[in-house]
Amino acid sequence: MTWSKEDKVRLVELFFELGSAALARRRFQREGNRRRGRFVKTILRIVRQFRTTGGVVGRTRERGVSPRTPGNVRQIRKAVSRNPRLSVRKLARKTGVALSSVHAILRRWLHLHPYKFQRVHGLRRGDRAARVRLCRWLSPKLGRPQFKKMFFMSDEANFHLDGNVSKQNARFWGSQPPGESVAHDSYSPHLTVWCAVSCATVIGPYFFWEAGHTVTVTSSRYRQMLERFFVPELERRGIPVHSVWFQQDGATAHTAAHVLSYLTEVFGDHIVSKKAPLVWPPRSPDLTYPDFFLWGWLKSEVYRQPPGSLASLKNRIRAAVQRVSPATLAALGDALLARSRECLRVRGGQTEPQIPD
Repeated sequence: MTWSKEDKVRLVELFFELGSAALARRRFQREGNRRRGRFVKTILRIVRQFRTTGGVVGRTRERGVSPRTPGNVRQIRKAVSRNPRLSVRKLARKTGVALSSVHAILRRWLHLHPYKFQRVHGLRRGDRAARVRLCRWLSPKLGRPQFKKMFFMSDEANFHLDGNVSKQNARFWGSQPPGESVAHDSYSPHLTVWCAVSCATVIGPYFFWEAGHTVTVTSSRYRQMLERFFVPELERRGIPVHSVWFQQDGATAHTAAHVLSYLTEVFGDHIVSKKAPLVWPPRSPDLTYPDFFLWGWLKSEVYRQPPGSLASLKNRIRAAVQRVSPATLAALGDALLARSRECLRVRGGQTEPQIPD
């Protein structure tokens, strides 16, 4: 809606005469051939402008130089290459190019995008070497379709009833990030969920649940899960157990002597774990299917609507696991291969700031 200078002046006069924007609007409309509608906020804005500037006509902004010149593009490219952390406003001030034009040059001409810094696990002494050893072993094997089907990566995650998402083990692999945020109650009821993921299937979910409530993952409970759930489920699905490679992280419950003894009995030397012949490097969630894909994707699905109870939450998790498509699972091998190669390129460093999820 466009206002003439005369209309703005009259609105200011009526406001100061009547002492009310609502009364000024009514009088303005009664004066004949005046526009209809609700514009009290407009009157207040015009009065604010009058008090601030002494006038009712906005100041003309100084336009920057047109972006459609090679010189401007060179200027901005040079400024960004020197300091990629400069904001768009600072670039505009530094180069004398209009703010909107800087946006256009960055995106349309230079094809640059703004990225946020990500938090990653801080690596300790020896971690980089362990990550390099693993990725050197893993990279050539991920080129073999049969290995990708038989390589199962496992983990646990907590799903809180109030929708809390653990930043440590929730990543999202897809075309867009989930984009939701949730409040968290530290004492919210939760489920502890275990899954194993390969490029062919997801085994799980398994809930650490006894006598109507969630229980801590101990070595005894973890071995019981392996004996009574994981291995029988592999057999039920016709997956040859002797051909399976099994990965787990270095949690204490996973690496107890009796747990590793059982895993060796079942899988032989096809184990990737702390205290195993093929050692899994600590602080490496960027290299596991559950961490960089499954947990984040499941939580984005499960918490679309607040679950009313733990029973409802269980059902949603089961249903979401069933919805993981074969195409998505097949793509995980390529994603892990890209991460492994990036890890080697950066000599064991973190991969997530460089590899988009």
